[in-house]
Amino acid sequence: MYSDDNSDGSEAANTFVQKLDTSSYIRVPLHDDSDNTGSSEHGVSVKMAKEAGGVMLKVVVQGETEHFQIHKFYRMRRFFKSYEGFYTGSLDLTGRHMSRFVSLHRKWNSYLKDLLPLTLCAREVTVTSDESHAPYTRYVFSDSGIWEDFRIRWRIPDNIVIDYSLLIENTVSVLKIIKANPTPRIQKLCLMDLPPELLDMVFQHTDLYRARLLSSTSRQLNRIGRPYIYVSRTLTFDLPMGFRNNIIDIGDHLQHLSNLAHSERARILETTEFLLSRPDLCQELRTVSMTNNWRSSSFERTSAQGFELSRIEGKFFAPIHREFMNILAISNNLVSIAFCSLRFRTDDIECLAKLHFLHTLSLQECHIVLSARAKLQSSDIEFPAVHNLRLWFSATTISMWHILPLCSNLRTLSVLSPCKFNISTPSPTMWSRCRFLPNLERLCMNHIDPASVISLAEALQTASDAGGLRLTHFKLHTRRGVTDADAHSLLDSIQGAPIKVLVLEGLAEAELPIFEKIADNHDKTLEALTLVRRSSDRQLRNRAVVWPHATWEYASHFSRLSKLQHFGWNSTSRSTSASTSDLYLLESGFSNELPLDISEDDGGCMDSLGLESLPFASHCPSLKTFKSDEDSSTVVLISRSNTGFISTKPLNHAKSQIRKKYDIEQWNPSTTLDHDWPHIIPKPGTIL
Repeated sequence: MYSDDNSDGSEAANTFVQKLDTSSYIRVPLHDDSDNTGSSEHGVSVKMAKEAGGVMLKVVVQGETEHFQIHKFYRMRRFFKSYEGFYTGSLDLTGRHMSRFVSLHRKWNSYLKDLLPLTLCAREVTVTSDESHAPYTRYVFSDSGIWEDFRIRWRIPDNIVIDYSLLIENTVSVLKIIKANPTPRIQKLCLMDLPPELLDMVFQHTDLYRARLLSSTSRQLNRIGRPYIYVSRTLTFDLPMGFRNNIIDIGDHLQHLSNLAHSERARILETTEFLLSRPDLCQELRTVSMTNNWRSSSFERTSAQGFELSRIEGKFFAPIHREFMNILAISNNLVSIAFCSLRFRTDDIECLAKLHFLHTLSLQECHIVLSARAKLQSSDIEFPAVHNLRLWFSATTISMWHILPLCSNLRTLSVLSPCKFNISTPSPTMWSRCRFLPNLERLCMNHIDPASVISLAEALQTASDAGGLRLTHFKLHTRRGVTDADAHSLLDSIQGAPIKVLVLEGLAEAELPIFEKIADNHDKTLEALTLVRRSSDRQLRNRAVVWPHATWEYASHFSRLSKLQHFGWNSTSRSTSASTSDLYLLESGFSNELPLDISEDDGGCMDSLGLESLPFASHCPSLKTFKSDEDSSTVVLISRSNTGFISTKPLNHAKSQIRKKYDIEQWNPSTTLDHDWPHIIPKPGTIL
């Protein structure tokens, strides 16, 4: 019988300590016994090895057909670890409560009482298999029935060879911990003992998935976590997975797609009906996404290309759209909405205008009907709370520009489109109706038609002349080259803005005056600069090309950029690698081999990208990172010694904290990944 005197118990148990038999194993079948398909039977041999006082399992495929009972092994291991946790102070999900300790302590005493007879009839046996395996120790019992009784009582599976030494190893480990920490540590403070304010802070630090898990543990946590678990909702009229593959073998596409559409519409309407029946949940919503994936682009490059929902029914999507808008009407606390492939009428836009906390709006391939466009030009509808607007255009959704004048206090504007489509910017008349330009801080214009650059420059110039610009982040991406003359006009229009990050992707000529103008206009504010040249009209993507001048000629203009931290361009490097250690071979009197104490690394060997960055780093002491599209995956990290020596190394060789600090996405959002500048979120309590 186990005594409360931990010292005596541990001393007695020490006589049982034996070496763990690392060759014992358990077998786990991959096929159930009922599988009579005639296929070959494969199993898993899970070898056990000692590791930190516990058991490590090594899985090896091996033929076997026994029933899977590995859960019983983990139940045994959990028993040891749970009881041990009361003395080490380690928590599991169940906690260290007195009632649980009393139950485990009673079971522990019973276990020791049953284990003691095994020690009286256990005998060591040295097993020698063959020359390839070292001898090992096993235990046999003079009375085999005592082991069988013990196994049944403690639910040790009969097909898993849990050696006697394994039990002793775990038992002695627990007894040693009890000897070192005689007093169990009962948990005095539980999660639910915290005040609601602190529990609310716990939810603030969880994502949506974990918030829902935590709120499902008790009614009190569900009540506290409700604002967090219902904070976001995605409503999608979706296409089934793999429909592209399934549609190939179907003759009647229309009938098949009609059946799919009716089934999916019934599902999404059931979801919206539930939400409309729970206005309390809709009031908790902060972010919502509403998507119609049955748009024409979803069927491109399939045998059903050109399919439209109208072929099934004239207004097939109308019931879904109506329910979407009804949900918005009762969700008064929304702060962020994303729409995809929806058609907006005047009453839909008026519904959005009533959401007084909406600060982020995203429209992807949406369409504003003609009647609504006409009315918006003469009405006073506006979205004064919207700070962030994201517009994703396609060739048929240019009408989304009519949302722009409604956002009078816009601070972040992102424009994107598929790679094959060039976006024409709004007309001068529409730009004149946009009152947000003086307050705009971040502007990201991707896939813009080069012919529209002048229109954009004129709109920015008008806003600058009226009261100045607050623009800090500006990106212009064109697939075809923009002339230096147009680029100069654009740079002139943002001359007075406090630009920190400037990205121009699509320069047709890239002559030196472009660099000179940038240095003149933004020498005190610019922190990151990215320039990409197009070598011809056939080059539509960012790739390395030859620039018209030598690297050092461009670099000389960087001496005035006192705050520049990052520079990126797409110049083709004309060198491969070099090292100052090669100078030894040029000196007279030296052999053709380097001295033994001189290595390539000691000579400062660096790759072509590191060499390319040196002229810019020399002229610009504040430069920390350099990127070239010669190798788009490599970014050079620039460092300087106290004596002014400049060294470079690839950023991906640096520590994770440094890589995170110098994340290049902050300087130039990826066009291919549809990224844009981070949104500006109003602070709590801010009057919008």
